[in-house]
Amino acid sequence: MGLMLIPDFKNLVEMENNPVLAEIIIGKEHVDIAAMIKKLGNSDWVRQGLSFHRNNENQCPFCQQTTYEGFKNSLAEYFDESYTQDLKTIKT
Repeated sequence: MGLMLIPDFKNLVEMENNPVLAEIIIGKEHVDIAAMIKKLGNSDWVRQGLSFHRNNENQCPFCQQTTYEGFKNSLAEYFDESYTQDLKTIKT
C-alpha cells in the first residue's frame, strides 16, 4: 500500500470565517442593467455571456441584435473588480 498524504488544514478555520462567505455576491446595483439582472435572477447567465459578447462584435450572444453603445461598459461596471475578487476568494 502507498504512502497516505494528510491534508494541511491549519488555515481552514481562518478561511471558513472569511466574511465574503456570508455574502451574496452580486454586481453593482446602480448600473442601468442591474434592475433587469436582479429581476430575472440571471447574473451568472449574463456573466457567462460576457466573453461571447466581446467576441461577437457588440452583438448580443443570446438574441443576435446589436447592443447599444454603453452596453459593454454597463456589463463591465456591473461585474467590476470587487465582484471578480469576491468570486476568486470563494473559489480559493
